[in-house]
Amino acid sequence: PMDTPDPSEEYVSRVADTYITSDGEKGLIPEALAMDSWVIMTTHWQSQFAAGLGTGLRVLETVAGRVEKHLADKVEWTRFSELMRRTLDNEL
Repeated sequence: PMDTPDPSEEYVSRVADTYITSDGEKGLIPEALAMDSWVIMTTHWQSQFAAGLGTGLRVLETVAGRVEKHLADKVEWTRFSELMRRTLDNEL
């Protein structure tokens, strides 16, 4: 989203589809979960803010909503610091 001035809903949806489609069936997140992989999303504020348009934040909100709607039973939301603590404590 940082490289485009397009803040439209169509654009936001199209970028979100890369991660998870609106039906929850396709995208990088469902594919990773189907392979029993971890899904870890990291980002930088400037890419979310997208030149003052907030387009990246809207993409993130859309992706999170789709994950909650379709994959809530397969996903645990956590901060990276908590993931690291659990990894170091061999709790995973």
